[in-house]
Amino acid sequence: MNAIAFSPDGTLLAAGDNNGSTYLFDVATRRLVSTLSYPGSRKNGVTSVAFSPDGKTLAVGDGLGGTDLWHATALSHPTHARHVDDDVLPRPPSSVWLW
Repeated sequence: MNAIAFSPDGTLLAAGDNNGSTYLFDVATRRLVSTLSYPGSRKNGVTSVAFSPDGKTLAVGDGLGGTDLWHATALSHPTHARHVDDDVLPRPPSSVWLW
Protein backbone atom coordinates (compact mmCIF):
# COMPACT_ATOMS: atom_id res chain seq x y z
CA MET A 1 0.00 0.00 0.00
CA ASN A 2 1.30 3.43 -0.97
CA ALA A 3 -1.19 5.66 0.79
CA ILE A 4 -3.73 5.32 3.59
CA ALA A 5 -6.27 7.63 5.21
CA PHE A 6 -9.00 7.29 7.81
CA SER A 7 -12.39 8.91 7.29
CA PRO A 8 -13.06 11.82 9.68
CA ASP A 9 -15.44 9.72 11.79
CA GLY A 10 -12.94 6.84 11.92
CA THR A 11 -15.28 4.26 10.40
CA LEU A 12 -13.47 3.80 7.06
CA LEU A 13 -9.88 3.24 6.04
CA ALA A 14 -8.88 3.97 2.44
CA ALA A 15 -5.70 2.35 1.11
CA GLY A 16 -4.19 2.78 -2.36
CA ASP A 17 -1.71 0.44 -4.06
CA ASN A 18 0.87 0.35 -6.87
CA ASN A 19 -1.64 -1.23 -9.26
CA GLY A 20 -3.94 1.80 -9.20
CA SER A 21 -6.68 0.38 -6.99
CA THR A 22 -8.00 1.92 -3.78
CA TYR A 23 -9.59 -0.24 -1.12
CA LEU A 24 -12.15 0.84 1.47
CA PHE A 25 -12.21 -1.09 4.73
CA ASP A 26 -14.76 -0.99 7.53
CA VAL A 27 -12.59 -0.29 10.58
CA ALA A 28 -14.96 -1.93 13.08
CA THR A 29 -15.20 -5.24 11.23
CA ARG A 30 -11.79 -5.06 9.48
CA ARG A 31 -13.48 -6.16 6.26
CA LEU A 32 -13.01 -4.92 2.73
CA VAL A 33 -16.23 -3.18 1.69
CA SER A 34 -15.28 -1.76 -1.70
CA THR A 35 -12.55 -1.63 -4.31
CA LEU A 36 -12.25 1.56 -6.35
CA SER A 37 -10.64 1.57 -9.76
CA TYR A 38 -10.47 4.61 -11.99
CA PRO A 39 -12.54 4.01 -15.14
CA GLY A 40 -9.41 4.61 -17.25
CA SER A 41 -5.92 3.33 -16.59
CA ARG A 42 -3.76 4.41 -13.67
CA LYS A 43 -0.29 3.31 -14.72
CA ASN A 44 1.69 4.94 -11.91
CA GLY A 45 -0.40 3.64 -9.02
CA VAL A 46 -2.08 5.48 -6.19
CA THR A 47 0.22 7.94 -4.42
CA SER A 48 -2.22 9.69 -2.06
CA VAL A 49 -5.69 9.36 -0.59
CA ALA A 50 -7.65 11.86 1.51
CA PHE A 51 -11.22 12.22 2.76
CA SER A 52 -13.02 15.54 2.75
CA PRO A 53 -13.71 16.96 6.24
CA ASP A 54 -17.34 15.79 6.07
CA GLY A 55 -16.28 12.29 4.93
CA LYS A 56 -18.53 12.37 1.86
CA THR A 57 -15.78 12.60 -0.76
CA LEU A 58 -12.58 10.62 -1.19
CA ALA A 59 -9.76 12.08 -3.31
CA VAL A 60 -7.31 9.62 -4.87
CA GLY A 61 -4.08 10.96 -6.39
CA ASP A 62 -1.88 9.19 -8.91
CA GLY A 63 1.78 9.39 -9.88
CA LEU A 64 0.96 11.33 -13.05
CA GLY A 65 -0.56 14.24 -11.11
CA GLY A 66 -4.22 13.32 -11.67
CA THR A 67 -6.84 13.22 -8.94
CA ASP A 68 -10.07 11.23 -8.87
CA LEU A 69 -12.94 12.28 -6.64
CA TRP A 70 -15.32 9.63 -5.34
CA HIS A 71 -18.63 10.00 -3.53
CA ALA A 72 -17.99 7.90 -0.42
CA THR A 73 -21.39 8.17 1.25
CA ALA A 74 -22.65 4.77 0.07
CA LEU A 75 -20.24 2.45 1.85
CA SER A 76 -20.49 -0.51 -0.50
CA HIS A 77 -21.14 1.42 -3.73
CA PRO A 78 -19.00 4.57 -3.99
CA THR A 79 -19.47 6.40 -7.28
CA HIS A 80 -16.84 8.13 -9.38
CA ALA A 81 -17.49 11.86 -9.32
CA ARG A 82 -14.78 13.24 -11.61
CA HIS A 83 -11.16 13.11 -12.72
CA VAL A 84 -9.06 16.26 -12.37
CA ASP A 85 -5.79 16.56 -14.29
CA ASP A 86 -2.70 18.19 -12.86
CA ASP A 87 -3.04 21.30 -15.02
CA VAL A 88 -6.51 21.98 -13.57
CA LEU A 89 -5.59 21.54 -9.89
CA PRO A 90 -2.03 22.82 -9.33
CA ARG A 91 -0.17 21.27 -6.41
CA PRO A 92 3.17 19.68 -5.60
CA PRO A 93 3.63 16.27 -7.31
CA SER A 94 2.05 13.27 -5.58
CA SER A 95 -0.07 15.34 -3.20
CA VAL A 96 -3.78 15.83 -2.72
CA TRP A 97 -5.00 19.07 -1.19
CA LEU A 98 -8.58 19.29 0.01
CA TRP A 99 -10.22 22.54 0.98
